[in-house]
Amino acid sequence: RDTRGFIYTVGPQEGKLLALSMRLNLPALGGDFESIDLNYRWEWYRQLPFSPTSVVATRLAGGIRATNRRRSGVFVLGGVPEQDIVNSVLNNLRAGATGYLRGFPERSILGSQFHLLNLELRQQLVNVERGFATLPLYIRRLHLAALFDGGNAFDGDVDPGDFRLSVGGALRADVVFGYFVPGSLDIGYSYGLTNGGVGEFWMLLTGTI
Repeated sequence: RDTRGFIYTVGPQEGKLLALSMRLNLPALGGDFESIDLNYRWEWYRQLPFSPTSVVATRLAGGIRATNRRRSGVFVLGGVPEQDIVNSVLNNLRAGATGYLRGFPERSILGSQFHLLNLELRQQLVNVERGFATLPLYIRRLHLAALFDGGNAFDGDVDPGDFRLSVGGALRADVVFGYFVPGSLDIGYSYGLTNGGVGEFWMLLTGTI
């Protein structure tokens, strides 16, 4: 990992990250069944030359599982998860800012392996750096993201023609609650371009990018 970000930029601005993991279940090790899980995640960031606050963020993730367990559908894709924002503020809970196949019904695509690409073009709009009198809410900045998602979860061989694609956009506000708890309010819309695609609107409280 060699990603780098700066105080007044939206997330990492350069570098890459590679993560690999394996999980093994065996009855001899206390498991109820036999299985092996292999997972990967690769991220790449590049600041665009025409603006110091524009960046391309790429995330590619996937996994594959082999098991003697009869139940299928280990990996699930589709949609942005539902969230109770008030409860998330009160209990300091955050959703992920990325890692979704947006523009498709929630949890509608499943299989023993998955591959998912999230591509974002992020652009900072304005540094606000203001609160509202003594209210426990402080707005740091506003930024936009153009979104492209592509992925699938399935059993058997990879079929590139069956991958689902979507495009969308999001407006994000980095905020601080209660004077010291950060977060980002993410309001967006995405539309699935391929089979089963839908228009999807969301509002999430995520971690700051």
